[in-house]
Amino acid sequence: MKYAYFPGCASKQLTSEYDKATRLACDKLGIKLVDIPEFSCCGAGVIRETNKDFNTALNARNFALSEKKNLDMMTICSTCVVNLRKDLIELRENNEKLEESNQYLKRFHMKCDAKLDVKHWLWVLTEDYGVEKIKKHVKIPLTGLKVATYYGCHILRPSKIVGQHQESENPDNFESFVKALGAIPVDVAGKLDCCGFHVTLTHKKDAAKMSGKYLNNTKESHADLIVTNCPFCHTQMDLYQKNSEKEFKKKFRLPVLHMSQLLCLALGFTPAEIGLQKHIVQLPDKLWERFS
Repeated sequence: MKYAYFPGCASKQLTSEYDKATRLACDKLGIKLVDIPEFSCCGAGVIRETNKDFNTALNARNFALSEKKNLDMMTICSTCVVNLRKDLIELRENNEKLEESNQYLKRFHMKCDAKLDVKHWLWVLTEDYGVEKIKKHVKIPLTGLKVATYYGCHILRPSKIVGQHQESENPDNFESFVKALGAIPVDVAGKLDCCGFHVTLTHKKDAAKMSGKYLNNTKESHADLIVTNCPFCHTQMDLYQKNSEKEFKKKFRLPVLHMSQLLCLALGFTPAEIGLQKHIVQLPDKLWERFS
C-alpha cells in the first residue's frame, strides 16, 4: 500500500504531532507514504471564496504531481479532503474546466488527468487496510478505555463529495476503528456537527458554544477522551477548550487525541513518543502511566 502523502498545512505546523504519529503508525502497519515537497495548500476553502477557478487550478497541480508518481493521495485533514475532492470531481465532470486548468499547468510543463483518488486517513485504515488487519498489529489493547468519536462535518458532507465512504447521517467507520484497538466507542450527541473552528477568529463566542456543546455532552457521557480525525477539530477542542469552559461555566478537562495518536498507543508507542505532551489538556496521570 502506497500513497502520495498530503498532510496539509495545519498538520505540518499547528498540529505536527498528528503528522508524526501518522508516520509512526504507517511504518508499523507497512503503509508507504510518499512525500511530495512540491505540494501546495489545498486552498482550505478560503481561496475558493475569492477565486474558484484559481483554487481548482491549484489543486489540479497537486493532482498532477500525484499522477506523475502514479499514486492516489492520502490526507489526514478533513478540510483538505473535502477541498481536494471538490476540485477533483469538478475536473472529472467538467471537461472545459479540466482543459482550462491544464492551460494554467502548461507553463509549468504539467498536465492533470483527474484520474487519481483522494482519500482520508480514516478511509485508508477502515477500507483499504481493514480493521481486521489492524487488530493483528495491536500490541497494547485499549481495553476499558471509553472513547468519544468526533467526526465533525467535512469528512461527511457534502455527501456528493465524500459520502460514498460512509453514511453521512449515521456513519460507523470511526467506531469500527476504535473497536479494532480494543477501546469502547462512546456515542455522543453532536459528533457530526461542525466544531466551529472556521469562525473562531471572527465569532469567538459562537465557536466556543459550538464545540462546547459536544464537550459538555462528552463530559456527561463519562468518556475518558475524545478522538478527532481533523487537525482543525482537534485545535478547537483542545487549544480552545478553555473558551468553551468559559461559555458553559464549567470545567471539562477532556483530553483530545488525534486518531493517529490513539492508534499509536495501541501499537505500543508511549505518550511522549507521539507528542501528547504538546496538548493543552493532558492525559490524566493514570492513563499516561498506563501507556508509558
